[in-house]
Amino acid sequence: MFPGCDNERVRGSGALFIKRWFCIRVTAVLALSLSGYISTASAYSCAPDHIDETAAVEYVYDGDTIRLKDGRKLRLIGVNTPELGRDGAAPEAFAEAARDGLRTLLAPGESVGLRFDTERHDKYGRTLAHVFLHSGVSITAWLLEHGLGTTFPVPPNLWNLECYRFVEQDAEDQHRGIWALEKYQSTGVDALPPDASGYHIVHGRVNRAVLDKRFLRLELADKLVIRIDSDDLSFFGTEFSAKGPVFWSGKNLEVRGWLTRRGDRFYMRIRHPASLRILN
Repeated sequence: MFPGCDNERVRGSGALFIKRWFCIRVTAVLALSLSGYISTASAYSCAPDHIDETAAVEYVYDGDTIRLKDGRKLRLIGVNTPELGRDGAAPEAFAEAARDGLRTLLAPGESVGLRFDTERHDKYGRTLAHVFLHSGVSITAWLLEHGLGTTFPVPPNLWNLECYRFVEQDAEDQHRGIWALEKYQSTGVDALPPDASGYHIVHGRVNRAVLDKRFLRLELADKLVIRIDSDDLSFFGTEFSAKGPVFWSGKNLEVRGWLTRRGDRFYMRIRHPASLRILN
């Protein structure tokens, strides 16, 4: 049986959240045989409110994608793990650790609980679900707890995000896994190297802001353009989305997400307030 979720009020941490309701439960030690830097215990379950389906695991591709015995390819909701190398490229740091940790947790034939969200499939046709062990422990929370991935808020699939963010913040504060790497430390926008790409945490001052019917566009130090599309602004709340360019001009922000480069500027799309923080 998959246990229910007991709510506990805690002090919030992270972007724009003041108070959080989250699921936290100390669980039994998991029988793992991983490298020494990964704890064999999980303190955070982010337990499910219900289970929609049980399924058997057949294969683990990487830290956030598995194949079920019935042939479905499943993408874990709420987490993004470092990329394995493709076409001869070297894997990113901790990519193999995330994959191997998942393979230890989810051996072939292992039965897991699936909790679906608003969307059941992504644009690639993969099944989307929050995945749980029989103990009630979330696989997403386990990866985040051990610093093997980052939260990945993709509206409208936001169930349990507050719990995932809490677990991630704890790993970040304790410098576990990827959070001990220089790449995952907050970098000033002017210090970004010309070839910067992939996931980054960047801070800087807004020197120009544009708000229209299509998006909110924030330019940091003439080097990084942050874009929040109008379809996503609703997730930030009416007070946030109604703030005009005058409010944003001069604000110091920290943003986290995936960088791309076009010409002499970097671009980052933000889809949820968990990825943006106004600095004092």
